[in-house]
Amino acid sequence: GLLKSRPNPADANKKELLPGNTEEEDFLCDEFTGNMTCSQAGDIRVNEQPGLTSMHTVFLREHNRIARWLSGLNPHWDDDRVFYETRKIVGALMQQVTYGEFLPHVLGPAAMARFHLTLAQSGFFSGYDPSVNPTISNVFATAAYRFGHSLVQDVLDRYDPDFTQGNRCPFKLAFGFFNPSQIFDDAQGGPDSILRGLTAQPHQDFDRFMVSGLTKRLFADPPGSDRGLDLASLNIQRGRDHGLPGYNAWRGRCGLPRADSVCDLESEIPDYFTRKRLENLYSHVDDIDVFVGGLAEESVSGGVVGPTFACLIGLQFQDLRKGDRFWFENPGQFTEAQLAEIRKTSLARILCDNTDGTTQMQPDVFLQHTQPGNERVACSSLPHMDLTKWQE
Repeated sequence: GLLKSRPNPADANKKELLPGNTEEEDFLCDEFTGNMTCSQAGDIRVNEQPGLTSMHTVFLREHNRIARWLSGLNPHWDDDRVFYETRKIVGALMQQVTYGEFLPHVLGPAAMARFHLTLAQSGFFSGYDPSVNPTISNVFATAAYRFGHSLVQDVLDRYDPDFTQGNRCPFKLAFGFFNPSQIFDDAQGGPDSILRGLTAQPHQDFDRFMVSGLTKRLFADPPGSDRGLDLASLNIQRGRDHGLPGYNAWRGRCGLPRADSVCDLESEIPDYFTRKRLENLYSHVDDIDVFVGGLAEESVSGGVVGPTFACLIGLQFQDLRKGDRFWFENPGQFTEAQLAEIRKTSLARILCDNTDGTTQMQPDVFLQHTQPGNERVACSSLPHMDLTKWQE
């Protein structure tokens, strides 16, 4: 019931890593050979940058951790039964973390309520609607959910298990694209120190700016040079290639008043200089690209994104919940006792369980540990699932 993995080449006693990439056509990684090849995962973009590779690694480990427990609790289960039950549990954990921890910080309380995204604290979800199409919308994939590109840091920090940096060296994003060396750098802590860094380092402000690692040095050859791609330009052009309506049209879809001129955008885009730039760049307010307009908006209260992106993201996640026959809260997916255990989980607990040496973590890893009530605590004090509820 386990996912394929490979032992850590630096120390076989450490937690496993993603399996090596053996695809000869993966030319982006062809310079890395031996024990330090790029990784394989369910998403071909796994090697895009070390933070993403590290997150894939955590959920590989979580799957295998749970599978080993279930196999021990139910020795009469065959491999397929262990695998599919574990996959169902890990999928539920991802939904719990996404809707219970991540989305509230991104969308704010108003959008969470408007789109019925707050998870139930007990019992089952009764909102499944077979007429709802949970397909990923074009505007979500091509514009709104790319808001995170504004949040990316140019330099990624690493931290020891005690959350001191010690001799850990931060690394530049521009040198990490399709470069697995950071994952295998055991002296710097491998993926575990990167993951701790992601919980400790604040993100960039949500605004119309991106770091140069994304706007000048994306996938550059040679790495780190100014001969790379510009992710902002790619996002804008992709939206045009896909035929997305402009920002003003999506405002109307989301219940905001359509603007007759850029001056009418003052409520959502209060920065005068941003509005002036938009006025100079676009001949008409209807021409503003939705990605550009969305990034220019002021964050909603209690959230990260502005009102238009909060709406478009909220609509998508509403459909993903209501239109999913296998949604983890639906009757028939888990027993009430099992569902209660899944609700205990947090990304903090998952990181504690699946990184080497980590003994402390803030309860909500999407917030800084310096925020009152979110100070780091012992991993042993964080709620964890009781897998005996799956014992037969």
